[in-house]
Amino acid sequence: MSSIYGLGHAQKFTEFADRQLTLMFEFMPPLASNRGLHEYDGRTPDLSKEAVQRRIEELNQALAEMKTIDPSNFEPDMQLDYSLLEQGLASQLFDIAEDRKQSYDPMTISWFADVTNYIKRDYAPIEERLRKLIELER
Repeated sequence: MSSIYGLGHAQKFTEFADRQLTLMFEFMPPLASNRGLHEYDGRTPDLSKEAVQRRIEELNQALAEMKTIDPSNFEPDMQLDYSLLEQGLASQLFDIAEDRKQSYDPMTISWFADVTNYIKRDYAPIEERLRKLIELER
């Protein structure tokens, strides 16, 4: 594991945070889609044991890497970003490693079939939204 702390640590933290968000959205595409990142439309998460275990390892590694960062010299807004990211990573780790609703709660899975965003939000032409909806339902 390489430390991201050092020269340009604020920029390194920003890159680290961006990478963590991308990893989160890759693991859980509906989160990204619901936040307006429509390149994730039509994608469902892989909740296989192997994929969940990989995500748990990513989260543990990210939290360990965060401990190498000293946010005390960050601007107040970036200190808040640091805290929010750390809490978000820890929360997701708890959700999938300890609570594990993805393995027993059918309501967790039913959320992936929600088509509301494709129908109600006029973010793209209806033909494109319909194509993404069909991808999702397959």
